[in-house]
Amino acid sequence: MMAEHREHERLFLMHRKALLDRDLPRARRAFTEFATTLREHAELEERHVLPAYAEAGGDATDSPPAQILKEHDKLRNFLANLDRRLAELAEPVDDAELLDLLDAEAWLKNLMAHHDLREGRAVYPFLSEHLDEPSQVRVLETVRGARNPTDP
Repeated sequence: MMAEHREHERLFLMHRKALLDRDLPRARRAFTEFATTLREHAELEERHVLPAYAEAGGDATDSPPAQILKEHDKLRNFLANLDRRLAELAEPVDDAELLDLLDAEAWLKNLMAHHDLREGRAVYPFLSEHLDEPSQVRVLETVRGARNPTDP
């Protein structure tokens, strides 16, 4: 699951590069792909990973499931706000509007980095330490099955 975080970073960078190129159609497509994958990732974590984390004792850590859920909500709010702002940009893109949007996106980037650290240093290592291997495999298979419901 942590590898997906690198993919989110890659997609977000593609979007930001398109903004710098002032290619709004490409920036919007890249943002849509980025936002969709990030939302899906958060949903899968909430349905499958965080319940296992809570059951294994994650509530007693520095990064309890409720904190992860709050951050997911913040990410969704940022995505909705940025999606609206991106849709409202008109061509030719005004320098001030572009800089303002990039500044707002920096907040999202920072939140993602903080959240990735929390999951990478707390949630997933905790699960590795507190779940036996069959339980870890079961959680991953459940996530894969939810992601690809038609796979055998």
